Amino acid sequence: MADNAEEAPLWQADGLPAPVPDTPAAVPPTPLRIIEAFLFVGGAPLTFEAARRAVRGLTEAQFLEAVAELNRDYQQQGRPYTIQPREQGYALVLRPRYRGVLEKLYGGTREARLSPAAVDVLALVAYRQPASKQEIDALRGA
Repeated sequence: MADNAEEAPLWQADGLPAPVPDTPAAVPPTPLRIIEAFLFVGGAPLTFEAARRAVRGLTEAQFLEAVAELNRDYQQQGRPYTIQPREQGYALVLRPRYRGVLEKLYGGTREARLSPAAVDVLALVAYRQPASKQEIDALRGA
């Protein structure tokens, strides 16, 4: 007969709380949660048009209300992020007071200084892609 500790799931053996089961597949996510998921994933800012393609029947007023409701929830819950309008839609971003934490974790933005020769090479590569070293050298006269 096997030891009960060996048969028990890891979370029970370690004294951890039981995992919370996902929502049953029969209950579809609400438009609010779909919009939140898109914002969480990131990438390009979320536009109404993109959200409408995923949520059948979504109106622009519903989309804007969902963004406002999520922001209210985040504010009330003291979340470190907020949804901000961008030029091309909406994005989930860190609140300014938490940006220092991010910089400590990943480092701040560093400025790169390139020599004029490096800028010339990059311009040639960008303009003539794909380009070999020999082609670039010939174009530069090197």
